[in-house]
Amino acid sequence: MRRILSAWIIGVGLLSAVATPAAPGHAIRVRVSTFRTPKGFLRCRLYSRPDGFPGKPPFDAEQSVAVTAATATCIFPAVAPGTYAVALFHDENSDGKLDTNFVGIPREGVGVSNNKLRSFGPPKWDDAKFVLKGDLVLDVSLHY
Repeated sequence: MRRILSAWIIGVGLLSAVATPAAPGHAIRVRVSTFRTPKGFLRCRLYSRPDGFPGKPPFDAEQSVAVTAATATCIFPAVAPGTYAVALFHDENSDGKLDTNFVGIPREGVGVSNNKLRSFGPPKWDDAKFVLKGDLVLDVSLHY
């Protein structure tokens, strides 16, 4: 009787595991390989609207990945289809914020989706936005 009960429990557990649907949405992988130094953190933010872009709330998700090699990747799993933009920076000194000089120019590497940074002022939502229809890999270059 115990064998039958054990087999039934295992069978139900396997069926549950097989029947569990995957999380809805698509993965966005943000890959960076233009680090000035292999230290600190890569900080990535995902925005679904221009409010706050590129460096303030509200953002939809945030990832921090330790930079220990030439390449680091932030992953946003299970993102619903739609229009998004990604803003990121290399937090070289691991203080959790983008360091700037007295005028407000970044002292640490910054980047956005589509690699469109402006010469003066912060990047614009319209330059960085993209449409997510399936899993996506974005190669973003940092500018120091």
